[in-house]
Amino acid sequence: MRKFLFLLCCLGVASSAFAQERPANLSYEAALAQVRADPDCQFSAWPLYDIYYCEAHLTVWYFARPEHGGYPGYVQRRMETRDGATYMVTTGHSDGSDEQQPAFQAWMQQVGESLLRR
Repeated sequence: MRKFLFLLCCLGVASSAFAQERPANLSYEAALAQVRADPDCQFSAWPLYDIYYCEAHLTVWYFARPEHGGYPGYVQRRMETRDGATYMVTTGHSDGSDEQQPAFQAWMQQVGESLLRR
Protein backbone atom coordinates (compact mmCIF):
# COMPACT_ATOMS: atom_id res chain seq x y z
CA MET A 1 0.00 0.00 0.00
CA ARG A 2 2.85 2.41 0.84
CA LYS A 3 4.49 1.77 -2.51
CA PHE A 4 1.20 2.47 -4.28
CA LEU A 5 0.70 5.77 -2.44
CA PHE A 6 4.30 6.77 -3.14
CA LEU A 7 3.81 5.98 -6.84
CA LEU A 8 0.61 8.05 -6.95
CA CYS A 9 2.39 10.95 -5.28
CA CYS A 10 5.28 10.75 -7.76
CA LEU A 11 2.90 10.63 -10.70
CA GLY A 12 1.04 13.65 -9.37
CA VAL A 13 4.24 15.67 -9.01
CA ALA A 14 5.48 14.57 -12.42
CA SER A 15 2.18 15.35 -14.13
CA SER A 16 1.97 18.83 -12.60
CA ALA A 17 5.56 19.55 -13.63
CA PHE A 18 4.82 18.26 -17.12
CA ALA A 19 1.70 20.45 -17.33
CA GLN A 20 3.81 23.47 -16.39
CA GLU A 21 6.37 22.65 -19.04
CA ARG A 22 3.92 21.93 -21.86
CA PRO A 23 0.80 24.09 -21.76
CA ALA A 24 -1.00 22.04 -24.44
CA ASN A 25 -2.60 25.17 -25.88
CA LEU A 26 -4.31 26.23 -22.70
CA SER A 27 -6.48 29.27 -23.17
CA TYR A 28 -5.01 32.59 -22.08
CA GLU A 29 -7.13 32.62 -18.91
CA ALA A 30 -6.42 28.95 -18.05
CA ALA A 31 -2.65 29.36 -18.50
CA LEU A 32 -2.63 32.56 -16.47
CA ALA A 33 -4.62 30.89 -13.67
CA GLN A 34 -2.22 27.91 -13.67
CA VAL A 35 0.85 30.11 -13.40
CA ARG A 36 -0.66 32.41 -10.76
CA ALA A 37 -1.54 29.36 -8.65
CA ASP A 38 2.04 28.04 -8.75
CA PRO A 39 3.86 29.35 -5.65
CA ASP A 40 7.19 28.85 -7.42
CA CYS A 41 6.39 31.45 -10.08
CA GLN A 42 7.55 35.02 -9.45
CA PHE A 43 5.63 37.90 -11.01
CA SER A 44 7.18 40.88 -12.78
CA ALA A 45 5.16 43.66 -14.44
CA TRP A 46 6.35 45.23 -17.70
CA PRO A 47 4.68 48.02 -19.65
CA LEU A 48 2.82 45.84 -22.18
CA TYR A 49 3.03 42.34 -20.69
CA ASP A 50 3.47 40.45 -17.44
CA ILE A 51 6.25 37.95 -16.85
CA TYR A 52 6.20 34.96 -14.54
CA TYR A 53 9.55 33.28 -13.87
CA CYS A 54 9.10 29.71 -12.59
CA GLU A 55 12.55 28.66 -11.44
CA ALA A 56 11.71 25.08 -10.46
CA HIS A 57 10.41 24.47 -13.98
CA LEU A 58 13.10 26.56 -15.73
CA THR A 59 10.23 28.35 -17.45
CA VAL A 60 9.37 31.96 -18.21
CA TRP A 61 5.82 32.94 -19.19
CA TYR A 62 4.97 36.21 -20.97
CA PHE A 63 1.29 37.28 -20.86
CA ALA A 64 0.27 40.17 -23.11
CA ARG A 65 -1.81 42.90 -21.47
CA PRO A 66 -4.99 44.25 -23.14
CA GLU A 67 -3.11 47.23 -24.60
CA HIS A 68 -0.57 44.91 -26.29
CA GLY A 69 -1.12 43.86 -29.91
CA GLY A 70 -0.62 40.20 -28.96
CA TYR A 71 -3.46 40.17 -26.43
CA PRO A 72 -5.03 37.75 -25.54
CA GLY A 73 -1.94 35.64 -25.95
CA TYR A 74 1.02 34.24 -24.06
CA VAL A 75 4.50 32.99 -24.87
CA GLN A 76 6.27 30.35 -22.84
CA ARG A 77 10.04 29.80 -22.85
CA ARG A 78 11.48 26.77 -21.15
CA MET A 79 14.73 24.89 -20.99
CA GLU A 80 14.61 21.27 -22.11
CA THR A 81 17.28 18.61 -22.12
CA ARG A 82 17.11 16.01 -24.88
CA ASP A 83 19.78 13.53 -25.89
CA GLY A 84 22.30 15.19 -23.58
CA ALA A 85 21.83 18.67 -25.06
CA THR A 86 19.99 21.61 -23.52
CA TYR A 87 17.57 23.68 -25.60
CA MET A 88 15.53 26.82 -25.07
CA VAL A 89 12.06 26.04 -26.39
CA THR A 90 9.60 28.82 -27.23
CA THR A 91 5.89 28.09 -27.58
CA GLY A 92 2.86 30.32 -27.56
CA HIS A 93 -0.89 30.52 -27.77
CA SER A 94 -3.31 33.22 -28.82
CA ASP A 95 -7.04 33.40 -28.21
CA GLY A 96 -7.24 36.41 -30.53
CA SER A 97 -9.16 36.71 -33.76
CA ASP A 98 -7.65 35.92 -37.16
CA GLU A 99 -6.91 39.64 -37.59
CA GLN A 100 -4.89 39.65 -34.34
CA GLN A 101 -2.69 36.68 -35.28
CA PRO A 102 -0.01 38.63 -37.23
CA ALA A 103 0.62 40.90 -34.21
CA PHE A 104 0.81 37.87 -31.92
CA GLN A 105 3.18 36.03 -34.27
CA ALA A 106 5.45 39.10 -34.47
CA TRP A 107 5.53 39.33 -30.68
CA MET A 108 6.25 35.61 -30.32
CA GLN A 109 9.12 35.98 -32.81
CA GLN A 110 10.47 38.93 -30.83
CA VAL A 111 10.39 37.00 -27.55
CA GLY A 112 11.99 33.98 -29.22
CA GLU A 113 14.87 36.07 -30.55
CA SER A 114 15.38 38.11 -27.39
CA LEU A 115 18.28 35.98 -26.13
CA LEU A 116 20.12 36.30 -29.44
CA ARG A 117 20.44 40.06 -29.01
CA ARG A 118 22.11 39.88 -25.60
